[in-house]
Amino acid sequence: MKNSNFFPKSSSAIYARNVLPPSNYKYSKNDFYGSHEVNSNLKNAYKSIVLILSLLLISFIQDKLLSQTITSSCSTCGGNYQTIGTTNGTTDYRTLTGFSSARCYFVKGTLVITGSPVVWANLKLKMEEKAQIIVQSTLSMNNCYLSGCTDLWQGISTSGGGYLFVYGSVIEDANIGISLADLAGFVCLHTKFINNYIGIASGSPFLSDQFDHQIQRCQIWGCQFYTETTLPDPYVGHPYYPSWPTTYPEIPYNQGYAAVFLSGTGGINIGYKGADSGDRNKVHDMRNGIVMRNSVGDIYGTDFYNFKGKIPASVANPILDLNQHAIDMYRCATLIKENTMDSLMVGIYARESNNTIDENEIEISRPTPGSGFTRGIQEFGPQKLSITNNQVNEGFRGISIEDVTTDFLVKDNDLDRNFYFGGINMGIFVRNAKLDPGTGIIEGNTIDMADATVANGIHLATVNRITVDGNTLLHAGGGGHQSRGIICSGTYNSYIAKNTSNATMDYRTVGNRGIEFFNSAFDIESCNQAENYYMNFDFEGPCSNIQFVANTINDGTYGLALTTPCMLGTQKHNGNIWDGTFDINAAYIFGSSEVQTALFSQFIVDQSENSLFMPSSIGPPTVDLGNWFINESTPGYTLTCPIVTPSPIADPDTLQKLIRTELAFDDYNDEMTWNLKADIFHVMISDPSLHSNTVLDSFYDAEDGNALGKLIFWEDELMSRFGVQKTDKNLTQDTINYLSADIVYIDSILALSPSDSATWLALRDMKADSLLDEYAEWLDFLNDEFDASQDEYADILLSLKFLTTTNDLEANLKDALLFKIQYLTGVSFDDVDSAAIVDLTDLCPWEGGRAIPEAESIYATINNNMSMPSLDNCTFSPYLLFPHFVSPYEGEDFSVFPNPVKDVVEVHSNDVMEELKLTDLNMKSIYNYKPSKKIFIFNVNEIPAGVYLITIKTTTGYSTKQIIVSK
Repeated sequence: MKNSNFFPKSSSAIYARNVLPPSNYKYSKNDFYGSHEVNSNLKNAYKSIVLILSLLLISFIQDKLLSQTITSSCSTCGGNYQTIGTTNGTTDYRTLTGFSSARCYFVKGTLVITGSPVVWANLKLKMEEKAQIIVQSTLSMNNCYLSGCTDLWQGISTSGGGYLFVYGSVIEDANIGISLADLAGFVCLHTKFINNYIGIASGSPFLSDQFDHQIQRCQIWGCQFYTETTLPDPYVGHPYYPSWPTTYPEIPYNQGYAAVFLSGTGGINIGYKGADSGDRNKVHDMRNGIVMRNSVGDIYGTDFYNFKGKIPASVANPILDLNQHAIDMYRCATLIKENTMDSLMVGIYARESNNTIDENEIEISRPTPGSGFTRGIQEFGPQKLSITNNQVNEGFRGISIEDVTTDFLVKDNDLDRNFYFGGINMGIFVRNAKLDPGTGIIEGNTIDMADATVANGIHLATVNRITVDGNTLLHAGGGGHQSRGIICSGTYNSYIAKNTSNATMDYRTVGNRGIEFFNSAFDIESCNQAENYYMNFDFEGPCSNIQFVANTINDGTYGLALTTPCMLGTQKHNGNIWDGTFDINAAYIFGSSEVQTALFSQFIVDQSENSLFMPSSIGPPTVDLGNWFINESTPGYTLTCPIVTPSPIADPDTLQKLIRTELAFDDYNDEMTWNLKADIFHVMISDPSLHSNTVLDSFYDAEDGNALGKLIFWEDELMSRFGVQKTDKNLTQDTINYLSADIVYIDSILALSPSDSATWLALRDMKADSLLDEYAEWLDFLNDEFDASQDEYADILLSLKFLTTTNDLEANLKDALLFKIQYLTGVSFDDVDSAAIVDLTDLCPWEGGRAIPEAESIYATINNNMSMPSLDNCTFSPYLLFPHFVSPYEGEDFSVFPNPVKDVVEVHSNDVMEELKLTDLNMKSIYNYKPSKKIFIFNVNEIPAGVYLITIKTTTGYSTKQIIVSK
């Protein structure tokens, strides 16, 4: 028997990890047979009997669905029922004389189907409250209507390997319409599931002890799942008795929880490839679509739309309180293909799963005011991931991948956004990724951001060795501020190439960037193109040794911008082209250490080879004197696109020179030295081959015992997953995918009722056995990794707590890593923690260093938002020094500043504000004013730190912005 805590009750730690099994739990093949304690010979004999009986039934009913449509058993029977069974009693179907389509039946208690196969056609059954039907042999229902008639009944369940065939029928008012046990066979075509808590299930979200099920045959095609009114009240003994909950108010618990719920199940595949018209499944007016836990199964040809309720900011139970998710998975292996999702808040959500997501259409709803909880595709800790050829419209985050240490591919997806959700919208977001070279790829995606106030196309935060290649990003309309085509924050050893980021003219205002690097190092940025931004290419923070190669800088306010102090390293004949006109400068260095930045970021170009290698206008005047761009003729040496094999991200000669460099910046010189050493130490951790160099090894050994070396080592470790048996796990994952595809193929053959169906069913049974063997092994891998990782995080935490830091950069990084361990170990955050994380994200880049991207990454997870790089807390404000500076809020309906705010906030509107509301993210009202003016000032020092919404009403309608209150 299984550990009774396999699905433990929720707690803050469990919720953060999304219901994890106990660390000492081990899977075996026997787990997947639930409570069936039979020897293999008896089990195989039993299967053979079931196969023979089911084949007799298949041959009798397949392809002979009746055209008659039966109407409700409640409205057409006129109260004239023949009673079957007794309340709380059990009736064996064999004791009855059989059902007639000319009669209506009222079923009480439990009706058990045993013995020979039973066929029901054109029946109308009214089910008593809490009544149920148990299928222990084989039952076929053709054109039947089963309803509780506004009373909740338990539904139909299989037992002991029963087979159930349902054609053109209606199942209404059940807790679980159809519940499948181990060894069940199931075919369900063109059937409606109305007003059921769950339509089809293998397992229950209410149970803490889940059994694992092998389904011997499965087809779910052309079925419809929906809530027509509300669910009947729970019966005595139901977990929610006597009434459906009302907390949380955003969740309509009296609506259908899910169309399908699977727990520990193999062999159930939903829909089929190429399904169209009446063969597509439809899920609508429900809370969720398909919820899977520890299961293997593919999902095709299903339409999800018009979901009910909203997503609360926090919940007590991550399963029972789930809402607005089309497909939700935990530790599942799934192919999701050719589905549509519309008018819901989360398309596909997965944790620690092996997913292939291909050719789906996802249309996220537009909640008012905007919600930071909307997602197209969200993946946490994916084990293997391919997201290709999908259309994702809207969503606060289109595609989001977090905590990833293994292969993933995001390719050829189209993402459109025409609605501003508040906060910082992101097309593709990757956070906390540590990868092997060439294994994390974002390629060939098109991201169109219209009405894109604060919208980033691709946002990378704390990532290592990622490839972003050949993506097309477009900002059109809206013309807001703080939008980016691509932003790399804390991005190391990565390759950003052949991307195009274009905007319309109205994006040439302060705050908008085409491609930005912030506090990153040792990256290659090559063959990219950007146009019509305030800064087409921008570097902020130290940005040590980033190769800027063969990029095309088109029209904009500034072509290339560096903010001091910065040290890209020498860009020698790298072939960048300034092919545009610029409102101010083709290249400009902001800040007061501009000469030093120029010397540490020199561009050696051959103007005679191509005049466009030299920017048309360079500023400020102090760097327009030959100390930034140097004209040097070297025929035939210039790099051009396409660059097939990029130069190494770091080489020993370059690193030796950096180690021996005496930095001399006017501002933050000590901080620049520390950041440079940290970047070199990190790149040496990433590439062990660099340790063969005597100078580099001496540097490494010296820093390894210092706070700097320890912090950078632990930072790298906290991006890792420990105890990974990579080769064996990958082989197991591939085998699972192959076996699952084989089962899908066999089901497509069985649907044709071949004469050798028995042979195909036997083959399917063998494949399903093998699939569950492999899947159990895969879960063992995941459990071992989880245990090893938690042990390692605990060890790092113990050492980190007692580390003595020597400067603010180290102290800030220590604080950020402590918060990261808190997240990784599932310890909940409070308002004080949240405010402290915000303070870290808001540090000056040179004082915050590596702590800023780490804090941004954590903040993005716990607060459903993202912070952006800021220079507000630096000792200088470089953009304000320039005479052409304009307000970043210009062109918006209204602005809120400062943001974050500690006490007094100002709201400026283009129109008179008739009403102003301050609410929390749960829409609970904090303040409500009627300003009757365009400028309004109020104090927020009495409310707790956190994220809030400011909504104003003017004659043109409502507008909403997020504001961070920081204490």
